[in-house]
Amino acid sequence: MGAVNKEDLEILRKADDIFIQELERTISYGKIWQAFVALLPVKTVGVMGDARTYERVGALRAVTSLDGMTASGILLRYHF
Repeated sequence: MGAVNKEDLEILRKADDIFIQELERTISYGKIWQAFVALLPVKTVGVMGDARTYERVGALRAVTSLDGMTASGILLRYHF
């Protein structure tokens, strides 16, 4: 959806690296068939200090599959 640019690719590379590292740290990564981050064409509002920020949104996907024909999502929980 839209043109691909270097800035978006860099964001995706960093986000995907963090996601995979966290999956390896918290879940038996060998059970995952496919995992990636998708950069959505929208922005969301957040707060940093006393100011609002508008940043990109990333969607996380991690699934298991036995045959590559059907897949089951993996419940991702935030670990403190």
